[in-house]
Amino acid sequence: MENKKSKNTVDKNKKNFGVITREWKKGDLVKVMDFDITGLPSPYYGVVLGDGDKEQMKIFPCLSIYSLSDARSLIAEVYKLELISAAR
Repeated sequence: MENKKSKNTVDKNKKNFGVITREWKKGDLVKVMDFDITGLPSPYYGVVLGDGDKEQMKIFPCLSIYSLSDARSLIAEVYKLELISAAR
């Protein structure tokens, strides 16, 4: 009986954050959370252009992003991206 109670307690304590995963698509509007040299956040918005570097031994995957504030193409690591609006 004790195992059943502990299992119910664990189920009640689980949090469902509703995280949905999907592949990045060209045209996705993203917020890039970058940091300046002092460690302060300097986010900017951009549009996904496609895959970044095609290196074989890349530890952190990256994407090519068109920065809306700078009007230039930049490379950003995927962990810095937040999806704002998905492309169709």
